[in-house]
This record gives sequence, structure tokens and C-alpha cells, in this order.
Amino acid sequence: MRRFEIKNGIMELNGKRILFRGVNRHEFSSVHGRCVTEEETELDIVTMKRNNINAVRTSHYPNQSFFYRLCDKYGIYVIDEMNLESHGAWEMVMSGRLPLEDHIPGSAPKWREAVLSRAEAMLRRDRNRPSVLIWSCGNESYSGENLRAAANYFRAMDSRPVHYESVVHDPAYSDTSDIFSNMYWPAESIRAALEKDSSRPAISCEYGHAMGSSFGGQDVYIRLADEVPSYQGGFIWDYIDQAITRTDRYGLKYQGYGGDFGDRPHDGDFSGDGIVDSLRRAPTPKMQEVKYLYQNLQIHIADRRIKIDNRNLFTNSGEYDCMVQVYREGVLLKENLLDTDVPPGESRMYVLPLWPDEEGMELNDWDPEFDEHDTEYAVVASFRLRRDEAWARAGYEVAFGQWRNGERPEPVHPDEPPEIIDSQWNLGVRGENFSVLFSKTMGGMVSYRYGGREMLDAVPRPSFWRAPTANDRGCKAPQRFAQWKLASLYPFEQNPDGLRPGEQTWKIEKGPNWVEMSYTCHMATAPRTTCVLAYRVFADGMVETTLSSDAPKILGPAPEFGVMLQMDADFRRLRWYGPGPAETYCDRKSGGRLGIWETTVEAGLGPNLVPQECGNHTDVRWASVTDENGLGLLFESRRMEFSALPWTPHQMECAAHPHELPAVHHTVIRAAAMQMGLGGDDSWGARPRPEYLLPEDAMTFRFRFRGIGG
Repeated sequence: MRRFEIKNGIMELNGKRILFRGVNRHEFSSVHGRCVTEEETELDIVTMKRNNINAVRTSHYPNQSFFYRLCDKYGIYVIDEMNLESHGAWEMVMSGRLPLEDHIPGSAPKWREAVLSRAEAMLRRDRNRPSVLIWSCGNESYSGENLRAAANYFRAMDSRPVHYESVVHDPAYSDTSDIFSNMYWPAESIRAALEKDSSRPAISCEYGHAMGSSFGGQDVYIRLADEVPSYQGGFIWDYIDQAITRTDRYGLKYQGYGGDFGDRPHDGDFSGDGIVDSLRRAPTPKMQEVKYLYQNLQIHIADRRIKIDNRNLFTNSGEYDCMVQVYREGVLLKENLLDTDVPPGESRMYVLPLWPDEEGMELNDWDPEFDEHDTEYAVVASFRLRRDEAWARAGYEVAFGQWRNGERPEPVHPDEPPEIIDSQWNLGVRGENFSVLFSKTMGGMVSYRYGGREMLDAVPRPSFWRAPTANDRGCKAPQRFAQWKLASLYPFEQNPDGLRPGEQTWKIEKGPNWVEMSYTCHMATAPRTTCVLAYRVFADGMVETTLSSDAPKILGPAPEFGVMLQMDADFRRLRWYGPGPAETYCDRKSGGRLGIWETTVEAGLGPNLVPQECGNHTDVRWASVTDENGLGLLFESRRMEFSALPWTPHQMECAAHPHELPAVHHTVIRAAAMQMGLGGDDSWGARPRPEYLLPEDAMTFRFRFRGIGG
């Protein structure tokens, strides 16, 4: 039995304030089009449950009957939306291109019966479904007496609240909706609106436009729901990419989108905005963030204690097993179960079961193994199902939290210098099992050999560009940052205006146990700017690489600040120590768990309909790129962003579909100080939040690499 009502401006389920951790869902199948099967629908709902999604808005029509039966079975809240949308018309009314009286359905009596007929059909079919909590009058059809009549019909026939978003644009009809609803408003705008009027509960019926590589910076909406009681969550747009399986002239299957069917005009890949790919093969990397942000058990670890905030409405934390683990640099040291008893809606603090009971002890005090300061430890608390559920087996993780302490030590190099061979045109450096060759005329490191194998397929270059994401295209980032692409594509090894007498673009310095070759690169920008790429080589084969530039002061922030290297495609195994297992970005990394992860280079491409920026990993301490025998390169830094893909950003940018990418010949590595955020408020103008842009100041990035294996 359940009771859903609005009390004192708050939506309550059985007397508890509800938070919608929701998604919008179109009924769509890559194989069956709009005729989604019951099996596909059940897979959707199971996937939602596994990723802490608790609600669906049926955008923008009633779903097939079995959908509601499955929501009843698994426990998914539903906003049931009637089949009414005249999207383009309301935009024309607001821009003054269409008279209000010509809007559909508006207030014209001739549309009244059609509107009420749709409302009645939905209510009579679905009113006995306990999963349905809210009736919705439709989508983006502005306002008018006909929609008000539909809302009043719902109220007359049923006790559930009524939702309709578009009246936010026309306050004269605000009584159509019992809920203050908006689409794609920044969290700051929602907060400001509720500070003026919080008499009605509020939701974002659409937010986090998940088109392509996106869903960055969406944690602000979760914090808003925690801080402002009248804001009660939102619904991500949307659940699944909408694309249809096609076969090209060469017999290759691919996912077709707007324009692939001879349709003109079209919206391109604009419907590729799901957190699940169009084939339902697996959640996209965006789902890692969704699952973390939507988890109902919030975990805060500090020193020897763990604070658990139980956001469940009716489930005690003790219904789950809580496993606490300690890792040293990604390697599990020990683990133990923690008994918890946090009632729904409450918070409690516990001493972690791995520490003794004495007060005031630091992490390094409790166990001799932790006396080493020059290393990094992580404590992870994981809540897991205690018993089998319809949607997952016992042991499945529903929530986690983590805390880290310490840093990895800097490397210690041999005291003796490497062997140096200096000639008119080249500088050679060699030691045991390695050799490096620098060209004085070709502008960089032309060879790094290790274990008798060449590691580089091309001269390393500064990297300031990424393959534009859907959000980048929407906010015109390629146009605004175009000079940085030129700087990446067309570096000048020498001053294009000619060298002054005695001037050279390279410099050699020697230290007690190293030799350094540095290059000044003149970049194809207006005004002309430069960067310096320096390589310091030690006798153990380690190459400390430093990129520095004042260009951001002149040109503004770049999409990326790093170095790009190319290896042979045989080097296809990627292993890293940092957040994972899915890709992370500076504004989409909350769900990444610190650990050691492994994948293949080609797997980094991901399921995007259009090739774009992907496969990045933030806060990487080390990463190795090797062949099947473990031979390759190890990259290290205090913290860096790192990716290894089969193509350069420029190659990916030129392909409209994944199957159009060129044959794989290389592994392309990008190590960077930072890459700008993905953004995600919308895909038609919103930029990444300012804190996720690179600084407009001089930048320096330092990392190391050396050969391993063999």
C-alpha cells in the first residue's frame, strides 16, 4: 500500500520526502524501432535498478502496458505522461513568430475534446498502477485553457498530483501544474527561483543532456536536492541512444542516425543522448557517474571513522553488507565487514573495523605496515546486497565511498650519467637496454628503443586539442578554440620568420646524472606563440618530459595541455593506477574508484554514435601501454590525464561514424596536465563550468616515461 501526496510544499511517499533519481525514457529499439519488446523493457528496468535509478518519466506518451507492470514488480516510480506535444509551436509563440491564438492546443475549443480524450485514456488504463505517482499533461506545448482542463480532469478523477513543465514560461497558467518544473535550468537558477517561491515542490523534468561524451558537472543538482527541501530531484535526458542498425555498401553494420536515411533536413546525432547505447549492450561510461550520484547511501571517510547518511526512504543500512578495504597503491592489503544500523533518513558515525579503538591515532599508527610515508593508501567502503534480488545477485555493490592518504614517492635515479653521443645533426643517449635519439633539425625525439624494440612511431608533439564532443559542437567550442587545433597540427620546428644570428630552436644541458634536450616550438597562431618541450634522460632509461608555455595568457585556455606520442598498434594493452574502471574527466569523476585497472586500447573508443573525445582517465599516477608480452612504456606523474586510443583526435574528428575511422596502425597516447570538462547542462550552448576550464595563465606539465618488460 502506498500514499503519495504533497504536504506543506513537499512531495511525500508514505509520509517521507521523496527524491527522484530519475531518467526520461523513450520507447526505442535499434532493432524494432518504436515497438520495444517486453524483454528489452525488462532489461532497461533491471539496468536502472542496478544503477540506482528510481524513477522514469514516460517521455512523451504513455508506454506499453507491460512497462507499468514491470515498474510495479521491480519498484520504479513513474511520471505517466500523456501523448501531447507541439514542440516547435511554443518556441514560435515565445519568439513572436506565431500568434498565441494559433498555438496548438492553446485555448481553442476545437482541440478540447482531443486533449481530454488522451488524458482520459491514460488515466483509465493506468490509474490502478501503484508505480504511477504523478500524471503529466504532455511536453513543451506551452499553455492554455485546454491543458488546464486536462489537469483539472486528472484532479477530479484521481488524487495524484499533476505535472506540466511548459507553464513555467507562462505564469498565467501556473495552476495547471501542482509541481514547479523546469528543463535544463542551471542549478543556480533553480535555487534562486525557489528562494523567491517554494510553495510548490520542484523537479527538473529534464536535465543533464547526456549527448555523446557528456554528463559532466551534474553533481550540483544532487547537492541542490540535499540543500533545498523543495527541490526533489530530476530526470536525466535521456535513457537510451536512439539509432537504427544500418548496413553500408561494404556490408558493415553501424548505428544510423539523422541524415543516414536520405532524410533532409535532420537533427544528425541529436537523439544520441542516452546513458545506455542504442543496442543495449552495456551502459555507457556516463552510467558510472549516474550510479554514484544516485546512490542512497552516502559515505564519508576521514581518518579512522566512517559517516553514513542513509537516504533510503524505508530501508535500514543493515540490510546490506558493508565491506571495508585498505589498499596500498591499488593492491588490497586487508578487508573486514562493518555492521551498520543506520535508519532511513538518518546519519551515524562508526569506527572503521580495521583500526584499534585508541583515540587520536593517525593512519600510520595503527599498523606497522603503514609506517611508510612515501606511498599512497586508500580506504574503500562498499555496500553490497546481502541477498539475491530480482535485479541482481547477492554481493552486488549498490554504493561505495573512498578516502586516500599519502603520495607515491618520486623516483630515485642512478648517480652516474647516461652515455652521450653528440653530433652535428643528432644527440644520442644510451644506457643499459635503452637508447634515445634526438634530432637537432626535426624538432624532437625521433627514437626511443628499449629491449631492442622501437617504441615510437612518430616524434612526440604538444597536444592542445581534443576531438570535439557533441557539447563542444553545441557551444561552438571548435570555432572558439580553433587556433589551438592549428597549434597542435602545424608546429614549426624553427622560427617561421627566420632565425636571428646565433639563434637555434634546441638546447642541450647536462647535469650530474642526466642530459636534457629541449626544443622551442613556434605555433601556428595569431599572434605567434611558442611552447618548450624538454626531455631529461637518466641512465636508467627514464625520460622526464616537461611542456611549458605562456600561450594561454595570449590565446586564452586550451581544450587540453599535454603531449601526444604514437606507438605501434601492437602496443594495445592499457593498464593504469587511478580512478576507474570507466573513463573519467575533470567534471565527471565522482564515480571513479581509485585502483589498478586494465583494458585494451580499442575499447577506449566507447559507444558514441559519432566519434569524439573519449577514453580519458583523470588523476592517473601511472599507466603502462604494452604488447601482449608486457613490453612497452610506463608513464608516471604526480597526477595526469591519460588516454591511449587507436586514433589521433584529428582522425576521430573527421569520421561521422565509428566504422568510418581509418584502419588501425598506431596506438596514440595523450598525457596531459588537464583537459577541459565535458559539460552537460545542455548540448546547444551550455559550456563547461568555469572551474573545469584550463587556466588562462602560463602552464607547465611534467611527466616521465621509460621502457618496461621484455
